[in-house]
Amino acid sequence: MAPESFLVGLAGFGAYIVIYLLLLRLKLPIGWLGIEVLTGVVVFSLSACFGYWIVDGFSFLYAVSLFGFCWFCFFFISGIFYVSVSVGIIHYLNMQPGKSSTREELYQECVRKPFINRIQSMTNLGLIEHSEQGYSVTNKGRFSVRRIKNLQNLLGLKSEGFYSSNLDKQK
Repeated sequence: MAPESFLVGLAGFGAYIVIYLLLLRLKLPIGWLGIEVLTGVVVFSLSACFGYWIVDGFSFLYAVSLFGFCWFCFFFISGIFYVSVSVGIIHYLNMQPGKSSTREELYQECVRKPFINRIQSMTNLGLIEHSEQGYSVTNKGRFSVRRIKNLQNLLGLKSEGFYSSNLDKQK
C-alpha cells in the first residue's frame, strides 16, 4: 500500500479538471452532466491503469478514495452553478448596467430562456417532439423515464418534485 497511490488519485483528478474544462468549451450535445460523468470514469480508469504500471505496490482503494472524494465535491459544487435559478439571477443582475433589472427581464432571461433551451435540447435528443397539439414524449423519452423510475425504486427513493413521474399510474 503505497502512499504514492494517493498522488495517483490526486493527479488523476487534476487531469480530469483540465480535460473536463476543455471538453465543456466544445459545446458537445451530451451536456455538462454527461461530460462530467463520462470524463470522470474515463480519466480515473486511465489514471488507475497508469498507477498500476508506474507505482510499486499501487493501492486502487487509496487512489479511488481521493479521486472519488474530489470528484463528488466538484460534482455537487458545479451542479449548483449549472442548475440554480438563483445563481443565474444573481449573475444576470451583476452583468447588467446599474446591477439591476425588472422582474419581467429576470423572468425572460433567467427562467424562460433556459426553459426554452431545455425544451430544444430534449427535442434534439429525441426525448420529446413538437406537433400542432404541442409537445409529447417519444418512445425514447418514455424509456428514459422508465430507467429513472427503476433506479428510484432500486434505491428506495420517493418519486417527488422535478424528477417524479406518473409511470406507476400509466398503463
